[in-house]
Amino acid sequence: MSAVPLRLFWNARLDEVLRALIAIPSTQRLFNPYRDHNPAVEGPSAPRIRCQNLRIYLEATPPGTPLWLGEAQARRGACRTGIPFCGELALPRLGLPLIQPTNEALPDGPTARAIWDAAPDPLPLFWNAVSQHPHRGDGRTRSPTAAEIVVNLPVLRALIAWKRPSRILCIGRIAERAARDLPVPATYVRHPAQGGLQQFRIGAAAFIEQSD
Repeated sequence: MSAVPLRLFWNARLDEVLRALIAIPSTQRLFNPYRDHNPAVEGPSAPRIRCQNLRIYLEATPPGTPLWLGEAQARRGACRTGIPFCGELALPRLGLPLIQPTNEALPDGPTARAIWDAAPDPLPLFWNAVSQHPHRGDGRTRSPTAAEIVVNLPVLRALIAWKRPSRILCIGRIAERAARDLPVPATYVRHPAQGGLQQFRIGAAAFIEQSD
């Protein structure tokens, strides 16, 4: 395992975000990958590796970068790697010394692929309204509850206070609801799932054009 530069551990803002993330417990229908591991696909060190990946990713993202906010972790994304919208095969695209926590690499899900296809260069800051994986008990992703969104608001607020994004693109209504009271201009765009792909592409392109 590659050593993480010590400076990554001296950032009080980053530590605040990670502490808030780790403090949220998993339940029978919610998996917190920064706190727990799935023995079917990874070893007990996986949560620590995901936290390390997230440290490196967040440190590498400049303050003021636009934030693209999703709804919740998907089973093939941050749930496995620790980085929002990034499954194992997407990690090399970030150009960072990140580590695969799992025993196997799965292709990204359709939402992550749509977001990567629409994202500009340089990349926005990726995050989720709910930084855990809400599931139905069998691995299938479900929509997060209002209570789960509320529990994650301190994490999102800590991230905003540190990174000070210029604007937020809310991908779906759940993300829009989470960003409602944040002190950053937020724009809603249709979620690419369930027939919304074309509208998402149009909305994301308009958001990027307004940033230029």
